Amino acid sequence: MVAVSDKLFSLAAKFFEYVFEPVLARNSLFLYERGFHLHVANVLWAHLTHGETTSAKLASRFEEMLRRRGGEPQSYFAQGGAGGSEGAIATIERFIVACRPEIEAELASLADETGRIQWVLDLSFSSAKSVLCTMGERFGALDVTFDESKPLAAYRHFFDGFVGRSEIARLKFRGRDAAMTFNLAKPVEFGSSAAEPGLQLADIVASFSALAARDRRTDRGNQILTACLPYFDDDSVWPDLEHLRIDKKENFLNAILLIELATRAEAGEDLLDNLEEYYELISWRFDVDPPAGFLSAQP
Repeated sequence: MVAVSDKLFSLAAKFFEYVFEPVLARNSLFLYERGFHLHVANVLWAHLTHGETTSAKLASRFEEMLRRRGGEPQSYFAQGGAGGSEGAIATIERFIVACRPEIEAELASLADETGRIQWVLDLSFSSAKSVLCTMGERFGALDVTFDESKPLAAYRHFFDGFVGRSEIARLKFRGRDAAMTFNLAKPVEFGSSAAEPGLQLADIVASFSALAARDRRTDRGNQILTACLPYFDDDSVWPDLEHLRIDKKENFLNAILLIELATRAEAGEDLLDNLEEYYELISWRFDVDPPAGFLSAQP
């Protein structure tokens, strides 16, 4: 079982998790269930992929803040708007500027006693947890050896909490029914791929899976990807441009929600007040598709 993550899209997903989620936490499940997080992450990823300047500046400031060491500035959005953006990125920027104190307070809360933030952007922990949930559901109690890894070592206490935990918690979300916990036969161990054959095999599988994912537009990449796909975990992190198709009702409603949230934030209004009712209203008004001529009239 392999968990594969597109690093740029993972950054966009983390951006939503630490920029939007704290401000919307009181009812964020409502937005997650409607794919709002996927819409925002794919918007940011698409703009970053095409080298759009404002999205690059926002992502850079966000990444710098989450890699902050003790004694470094704690405010990276204080410069105000990056400027020059249009459309959805401009709306995201408006939201950030209006909610900057709450966003930066949340990010600062991740720092340790020295002011340093560590491992938040690292994908080792989330990937390992995802694979263990899938493998645990299939095989029961697991005997786990990780390749030596500072991020995973830092979370050793988390994994040890699942030793002897036979009851599996589940989550039903957006049509999926997935295991959220696993059972370990004993505390996790760490080893070196230089000495452990199993870790050597894992390195090989990880290497050609990453190659296939990176080169999926080439014939060789497609051949490897076809062979690998049955073993990719369902929680692998991929961009999906289907979430940007504005002619799909869910995406269209999410685009309107983004505008509404930015507008409320700028006006100093409660972001979540009657938001579910507002969503039902726009869902009813645009029952199937956006009205004719609407899209061409928007910036």
